[in-house]
Amino acid sequence: MRTVGPNHWFRDGDARFNPENIVLSSRDANFTVIIDKKTGHVVWRLGPSYTPRPLPSAGWPDAARQLPADIDQISGQHDAHIIQEGLPGTGNLLVFDNQGEGGYPAVTLRVWPGSRVLEIDPVKNLVVWEYSGTDNDRPQWSFYSSFISSARRLPNGNTLIDEGMNGRLFQVTQDGEIVWSM
Repeated sequence: MRTVGPNHWFRDGDARFNPENIVLSSRDANFTVIIDKKTGHVVWRLGPSYTPRPLPSAGWPDAARQLPADIDQISGQHDAHIIQEGLPGTGNLLVFDNQGEGGYPAVTLRVWPGSRVLEIDPVKNLVVWEYSGTDNDRPQWSFYSSFISSARRLPNGNTLIDEGMNGRLFQVTQDGEIVWSM
């Protein structure tokens, strides 16, 4: 839980993104919301119901996803936050999508696990950037953490990812290239 923080959406007149409002993400209930700090009402919501994702036999994740794209099933997400001003993607929502067993309603898990980091335009409700294990011609299971993970946008436009379950930190470019890992 954290405040939305200064952002262009609010300055452009969208009161849902008041910098004092609260971003709350529930991994187990499978939703992310913005709560109006003054009224306590939910003013923006993502989940718990999402557009169904095609099963691997229908081409996902082998086929490259065209972005921007509709938000598909998120499951067991962590660290949802609005990218702070001054950073590339400012005002968008960044979330580590565990793709684990958490989440409501229940989702069909893939044969091979794999997590994602999603950057979402919260006004259009579209995924505008995504990183998964299939980037860099790797298998989807090469990036997976079913719990305790995060992602942060960096000033150079790269994203720092904490794959908590495996204790791995790495940085990826906007093109999904890993520039360092430890």
